Amino acid sequence: LLMSSEELRLFDKVRVFLDEDFSSAEHFTALGNFYFVHESLKDVLLWDFK
Repeated sequence: LLMSSEELRLFDKVRVFLDEDFSSAEHFTALGNFYFVHESLKDVLLWDFK
């Protein structure tokens, strides 16, 4: 539904990361990130710096 909106029609790549580890109330953040990548970008790299 979100990606079918007129505003996002030129963004053809999407990545969503959510904090789903709610086993510990002290560490659960309920945060997340949404990344929308424009169709003009052909190669996109994602890095995990852990």
